Amino acid sequence: MPPSPGQVMTVPPSGTLAIWAAGPGNVAQTILTPVGLAPADIAFRTAAAYPVDTAEVEEEARAVYLGRVETSYNKADVRLYVVVAAIGLSLGEVAICTGTPGIGGSQNLTRVGWADASGVFVGAGAATITVTMTGVVAGDHLWLAWYQKSDGQQGSNLATFDPATADHLTSCVAQFKAATRLSTMASPTMFGVLGKTTEPLWAVVGMRNA
Repeated sequence: MPPSPGQVMTVPPSGTLAIWAAGPGNVAQTILTPVGLAPADIAFRTAAAYPVDTAEVEEEARAVYLGRVETSYNKADVRLYVVVAAIGLSLGEVAICTGTPGIGGSQNLTRVGWADASGVFVGAGAATITVTMTGVVAGDHLWLAWYQKSDGQQGSNLATFDPATADHLTSCVAQFKAATRLSTMASPTMFGVLGKTTEPLWAVVGMRNA
């Protein structure tokens, strides 16, 4: 049976793909089992209710907490929805990081894998980005991070996404770091708590071994 809202970080049956819905307030950090089943508030939402996330910031890395894995994985499939496609995008990246969360505080995040997402961010619609990871073991706390940089030319803009709910408690589950490219950032890098009215992107992340 799929989990009920608020059922957090449930360990799936052995051999089952682990899936998280990323973003505070959206039955966040919940592993969905069996695969393919999800509560309606995760799988289906109306565009009218969730039109677009808070504007992305040039060269700012953002991250949301996913949960704690029960075994090792080497692939993460990130499913997201681009509402407004980027124009004149120079760099677009998605990464998976590890870091033990602490309530209300800044987080040290260590990149364990990243993928070039520039080709996805320049097109509107739903898309899946696969991140290859190394060193993820049972018990790791995982984070989804993303980053954009425009070419700086007139008329350029960053992509915007279907949003998760803002973390009004500034609990720590949404983080940011200015002027930080995911693929080249130091490991670990200290992030800070994202503002309580800033909506991060909404994604579903599937963990697997390939």
